[in-house]
Amino acid sequence: MNPEVMTAAGRRRGRKPKRCPTVGQIKYAMAKSISGDMCVLANMGWVDEEGKDTEATVATFEADVASLPMDVLAQLSEEGISACADKMMAKMAKRFPRGRRCASNISEADMADLKETGTKIASYKCFKHTLQSACQDRVRAQVYGFFQAQAEAAAAATTAAATTVAATTAAATTVPAA
Repeated sequence: MNPEVMTAAGRRRGRKPKRCPTVGQIKYAMAKSISGDMCVLANMGWVDEEGKDTEATVATFEADVASLPMDVLAQLSEEGISACADKMMAKMAKRFPRGRRCASNISEADMADLKETGTKIASYKCFKHTLQSACQDRVRAQVYGFFQAQAEAAAAATTAAATTVAATTAAATTVPAA
């Protein structure tokens, strides 16, 4: 029996077609993908106990972000994060070809809700990545600056020591005329 023989419906013989996930299953998978981060976000006050953003949590988030150093803050742009989220959503759509087939089973309201949730998750992941990258750049620059200052101080000390030794040697070799 050849497993590659296709049936009239376009499936391989002996295989059941994959079922479309329910809206609940999709939401569960989305929540599971950031479950660890939700704990951090809730403890930071950036989402409430239910994982929702409210006026108070948005104000806390904005205040926390505004308190970042300017070199880090300069790398966090809404446009950049939004563009990253759009790319991430497009990649997700390509990875799930069943989505087109299964979309007909989902109501417009549920589809809008899923898209909104997906966009929020993608935006958060892009924000997290951008923040992490900006902080790494800052720390790298600080470490480089520290070692550069250490090298300059060592070079200055070596030059000062050499000057002192040369002056001492010159003074010791000079014999006063008697």
